[in-house]
Amino acid sequence: MKAVFFNKPLELSLEIKGEKWHQGDKVEGSLSVKNHSGEDINLEKLGVLLAVGNTKKVKNKDPEAFVVEASRFFSDSGELSLDFEFQLNEDCPISENASSYYLICGKDIEHHEIGHMRLDIVPAETLSNFLEVLLDTFRFKVKTFKNKKGSIEVTMVVPDHKDYSNIGQYKILMKVDDDKIVLKHQFKIKKIIFEDGGQQIKDETRSIDQELTSDDYLIYGKAVNRAGISKRFEEVLEQVKFKPLI
Repeated sequence: MKAVFFNKPLELSLEIKGEKWHQGDKVEGSLSVKNHSGEDINLEKLGVLLAVGNTKKVKNKDPEAFVVEASRFFSDSGELSLDFEFQLNEDCPISENASSYYLICGKDIEHHEIGHMRLDIVPAETLSNFLEVLLDTFRFKVKTFKNKKGSIEVTMVVPDHKDYSNIGQYKILMKVDDDKIVLKHQFKIKKIIFEDGGQQIKDETRSIDQELTSDDYLIYGKAVNRAGISKRFEEVLEQVKFKPLI
């Protein structure tokens, strides 16, 4: 990814390695500067800042749109290129409609913004591999991602299949805790209730907690244990799928 910003008489080229990043990845790149004036300019305190930005406030150019988490600045050595590396936390926020991480070209004083680039942060690789099995093997689909209470809330689209015909809504709260995948499966189930000589369909909320160890989701090294993930997910589905009365 690359972007060019102008702040007369300076031309700033921001280059980032990669197109998207998992939670826990490193964001690396470089900022290079061209001076189009004939005068020497002190670049000290000019650099790159990693910040979480509120999407609406960024669009409206609100001065409080960003919360800066880390930064890297030029020194007074006279160099015109700056390498940077920012380590994302394992549980950092992912990109969603309301907010995202950004890289900002700016100054240390008041974090004066010259230009910014939005970063695409996706769930940790372990969580992404888990979701991939749900999508490929069980034909579920991801509708939305949302940061929620230290976890990622994933709203799923349930397959059009008779086994799932009673599931009105399905969400997963997911996070990585050490080497475990911690899950909370949240369902809205359509349940037939017999009363007063008749039957009614009522919605029932059902929550199922689950933890997957590395033995469940890995075979060796970083190789994904798709069969192990499938087996553990089937344990959840067995508790909520439609079962005919006769």
